[in-house]
Amino acid sequence: MENFKQGLNQFWVGAVFGVCLALSLVLIPVAIVLSTVNDVLKITEFSTLVTQVSQMVEHTQDKIASGTEKLSSPSIANIDKRAFQKVMTAIQEYQTRSSELMSTAQKLALKQQLQQQLNKELEAKFDSQQVGKAMGIFMLIVENKN
Repeated sequence: MENFKQGLNQFWVGAVFGVCLALSLVLIPVAIVLSTVNDVLKITEFSTLVTQVSQMVEHTQDKIASGTEKLSSPSIANIDKRAFQKVMTAIQEYQTRSSELMSTAQKLALKQQLQQQLNKELEAKFDSQQVGKAMGIFMLIVENKN
């Protein structure tokens, strides 16, 4: 009987060890595969984000190109570079914060808020001619945004 109990204990120890070994041999590859899938999904999300940002930049560049055709070239040439940078920042902020889900009233309120903010920033540093040109560019591009 003593040999039977010792054999039974050895059986259970072996069985538990075998089950643990089998689980580890299954779970480790599953964890590696899931980790790889998670990394691939993060790369896909990042590439999607980069694509969206590049499309927004291209859209802004297209609007500037179409806007410069409508404005007289001396108007663009005579604008201060810092004022133009502020205008571009305001335009990109408008494009970032506005979405297709926003109502027309919400887009108008956002445009007016950014217009007032840009106007205050420009009036603090530039003369009225530069402010007028910069605000004209801002309004032209934002009005043409689809």
